Amino acid sequence: MAESFAKAVIDINPALINEFAPNAGLARVLSPAATASKTDEEIEKDMLSDLKNRFELNLDRIQKAIEENNVDRATFKYESYKYYETEEPKTVPRILEVSFLNGNNEVHIPLTVLKHDDKWFVFEILNTTNLFK
Repeated sequence: MAESFAKAVIDINPALINEFAPNAGLARVLSPAATASKTDEEIEKDMLSDLKNRFELNLDRIQKAIEENNVDRATFKYESYKYYETEEPKTVPRILEVSFLNGNNEVHIPLTVLKHDDKWFVFEILNTTNLFK
């Protein structure tokens, strides 16, 4: 997932991470009571659309920061990731920090992610400010 996110940022192609977006099935696992009486379409509209919109907005903010800070995309590269495991139940999202190299400077973008049934999901980009300062 980290590499897909990095490629989406570098290539300005958010579609590369669409497969990691939370879906109605995951929402049913995470919030069984809140989803019990809802159709998948209602879950998408009522519970997931704002989350997905916020993610896309934050991706746009990263792109604007790249442009505003005159980042040379030829030298802006994916470096690595760090996954922060916790003792929390498996249904609690974790932090995945995706690291880039911007010339000699490191840029770290933290995400909230969850692995369920061997599939990764990404929820939020936690920081989009001062990435290149």
